[in-house]
Amino acid sequence: MILFDLLIINFISVLLIDVSGGMLYFKKFIAKYVFGLNSSPDFSMKPFDCSLCMGWWACFAYLLITHHFTLFYVCIALLFACLTPVWKDFFYLVFDFLQWVITNISKITRI
Repeated sequence: MILFDLLIINFISVLLIDVSGGMLYFKKFIAKYVFGLNSSPDFSMKPFDCSLCMGWWACFAYLLITHHFTLFYVCIALLFACLTPVWKDFFYLVFDFLQWVITNISKITRI
């Protein structure tokens, strides 16, 4: 169950940071209202704008909080974090496939 939880934590970090693009809007908000900049933000907020970093640190914190901090789980958490580009591509593949299915269903039902 811990492995599944670590995987879900990494999925969530990839969805929130890489796929949704939410960090870009958050960084624009910070640049505008905190720093008074009207331009595009070009600063880093690691680990919050890096899905690899966020996945790793969130899994690390989870292992500490749940008292499952072992070398095996730390290695798995690091492996899952390093696979964030693969998770991102997987999400895009699923999204593209679903769009293809919906497009083809809509073509069939138009007759």
